[in-house]
Amino acid sequence: MGPRGLPRRLEFKVEVEWDGSTGGEVRFSDQPPLRFDIPKGFGGRGEGYCPEEVFLASIAACLVTTFAYLRPRLGLKARSLRVEAVDYVAMEGGGYRVTEARLKVRLEVERGQSELGERCVRLAEEYCHIARSIGACIPIRVEVEVAES
Repeated sequence: MGPRGLPRRLEFKVEVEWDGSTGGEVRFSDQPPLRFDIPKGFGGRGEGYCPEEVFLASIAACLVTTFAYLRPRLGLKARSLRVEAVDYVAMEGGGYRVTEARLKVRLEVERGQSELGERCVRLAEEYCHIARSIGACIPIRVEVEVAES
């Protein structure tokens, strides 16, 4: 076991099946399937999420779930959290490559907790395992905006 009784190693598994055309389906162990497809602009049918959106969603969702894990431990009274994510893809070395991801975090907290709110988001950024894993290959920039109400 790791710190605080958490497992040292975790395993996640999905199964992906091609639909015979321009997309397919991701099957998860306990959740509904996710349909993916090539966007219409690239010759696909556009009948599902494009992999770039799913990639961005996993970074942003990891940040949010890490925040959700840390929030009660820090005593933060958050009212809302929203993450807008965008990545940039450029032609490099004969093919496309993600060159940067930017996340804009908007957090609303109770009065007097803006500093703690920013700290919580920054800790989530530091401990988000997906961002930590890809950060050496793709710069991930996180902008934080905290409002009190």
